[in-house]
Amino acid sequence: MDLEMYLDKIKRNRFIPTPPDEKIFVGGSIVDFRQVGIDTLRSLIMFGHVTPTSKILEIGSGIGRVALPLTQWLGDEGRYVGTDIVKHGVEWCNENISSRYENFQFLHMDIYNEYYNPLGRERVEDLPLPPKYFDVAVFNSVFTHLTADDTETYIKLVRKHLVDSGILWGSWFLMDDESRRLVHDGKSSLKFILDDGKRKTFHLDKKGKSTAAVAYDFNYIKELFAANGFSIEKLDKGKWCERSIEYGGYQDLIVGKLT
Repeated sequence: MDLEMYLDKIKRNRFIPTPPDEKIFVGGSIVDFRQVGIDTLRSLIMFGHVTPTSKILEIGSGIGRVALPLTQWLGDEGRYVGTDIVKHGVEWCNENISSRYENFQFLHMDIYNEYYNPLGRERVEDLPLPPKYFDVAVFNSVFTHLTADDTETYIKLVRKHLVDSGILWGSWFLMDDESRRLVHDGKSSLKFILDDGKRKTFHLDKKGKSTAAVAYDFNYIKELFAANGFSIEKLDKGKWCERSIEYGGYQDLIVGKLT
């Protein structure tokens, strides 16, 4: 069976639980919940080199949108650990996924985020994770809600927990010359505030504080990856702005590899 047939079979599997619409707090709704998860799994297999025996860390596991299709891909030798700052998402995943798949674990971390967890008290560094253990770290629509300082902290952190040649798969809003021009011309779905200065991040408010959506200067991200030992293995530009070339996803995709 080829990959597309296998993914379609996962999508149509009526025994895979789906959270109720009112519990979904990440982008999209119950209508596209499974499709987004399948699309992410496809990308992880094709570009993140995820195999049935991979050990996967997902920061921002949400309500299981990526973990659910992964239950049908990872074998008994594979391992998945998901962390999230939204407690009810972690509780739902533990009740509906970990209870059926013992190699899937979900951890709640009370880390501050202005948009999702404004009362959080824990730090990113408090994550109880083993060093040099995971093959792939997944950040699906996570960097798009973080400050530059938090992004730097997470990338430094996952480097410690990835094996040699480990993969960092992450989605972003990247600001380069083309996307900056398109935002300026109103040809983007998100109206990031631009200025003439050199910035690491771009926000939806003039004070540059909102983490409802955060875009990153692409040169800054390239430098950040290089400084932490990651080479960029894959770059896909998304549909959030009307670029001349699109590769399928709404957000931009970067797959980095430890060198």
